[in-house]
Amino acid sequence: MPRMPKPKQLRQNTERRDVGLVAIDGGLSGAPDATAGWLAVTKAEWVGYWTSPLAQIALPAVDESLLRRMFGLRDERERMMRVVRRARIVVGSRGQPRPNPLYPQVQSLDAEIRQLEDRIGGNPRARLQLGISLGEAVRSLADLNAAMDTDADDAAQADLLLAFAEPATPVDGPAGRVVDGGQPRPRPGRRAG
Repeated sequence: MPRMPKPKQLRQNTERRDVGLVAIDGGLSGAPDATAGWLAVTKAEWVGYWTSPLAQIALPAVDESLLRRMFGLRDERERMMRVVRRARIVVGSRGQPRPNPLYPQVQSLDAEIRQLEDRIGGNPRARLQLGISLGEAVRSLADLNAAMDTDADDAAQADLLLAFAEPATPVDGPAGRVVDGGQPRPRPGRRAG
C-alpha cells in the first residue's frame, strides 16, 4: 500500500498540491443533464454526484466528459449485471453448464470504473490521495471546542468527581518497588548494539 502524502505544511516539494478543504454545504446548483439513454439508477447517481460536496471541485466544462464516461460505464455494467442475474449459469458449446460469459466483461468494466473513480476522488482513499478533505474537516477549531462543551451539566459533574477522587493507593510492584498511579513507569535501559 502506498504511503500517504505528508501534510501540506510539512512538504518541501511543491509539485503535489492539495485541493484543500471542500465545504460541506452541498454541491453545485446547476448539475449538467444526464444522458437520455441511461437507466434511472444511473441518472439518480449522476444527480447525486453533482449535488454532493465532491462536485464543488469538479469543473463541468473540463471534467464533464470524464464523468460522463465513468457514469456511462456504470450504466453499461448495470445492464450487464441484470442479464447475468437472470442467467448466472448458461449452457456451454458442448452442453455443459458454465458461468455466464458476461462475467469477464463486468470485471473489465469494474477495473475501468475503479480507475476513473480514483482520478476524481470517488472513494475515501482516492480523496485522501488527492488531498480532498470533506465533512468534519471543514469545521473550525472553535466549532469543535463549542461542540465538546455543549453540555455544561456533564462537565460540572466530571469536575465534581475529580475534586472528590481519592489519590491512588500504592501497590507493591516488581522488585519491591512501590508503584503509584501518579508516578511515571520506569523506562527500560537502552540496549547496546
